[in-house]
Amino acid sequence: MLRYRRHIAIATIGAALFAGTVMARADVIPGLRGHDHTGITVPDIKQATDFFVNVIGCKEAMSFGPFSDDKTDFMQQLVNVNPRAVINQITLVRCGYGSNIELFQYTSPDQKDMTPKNSDIGAAITSPSTSTTSKRRRRTSTARA
Repeated sequence: MLRYRRHIAIATIGAALFAGTVMARADVIPGLRGHDHTGITVPDIKQATDFFVNVIGCKEAMSFGPFSDDKTDFMQQLVNVNPRAVINQITLVRCGYGSNIELFQYTSPDQKDMTPKNSDIGAAITSPSTSTTSKRRRRTSTARA
């Protein structure tokens, strides 16, 4: 009888916790189901891909490039960069069951070559989610691509 009550108590607590969990909802944009990927511009795409694949454990899904338009302002209209900018390579990596990461390596006449601090606008960090993340949350380090 005690074992039965314990199971009911555990199930009740679990149901209460689940019921109290707020599910993320995307009601603002019609049809939005979630987050697919985040793009990060990196200075060395081979090094960044190596980091995500060999250190984090992601899988390289696809890679292509170069991509540019040397006659019109297509690049400026498409991705708001200098019209003569070149995306040397784009690599998409998939990390488990979460969202994907799209790595870009650009060259551009007006490109700024500096690594931002985490407090700078445009800085990016990554924090992998694992089965032990909640236990290690305080120790999880951030990494720049």
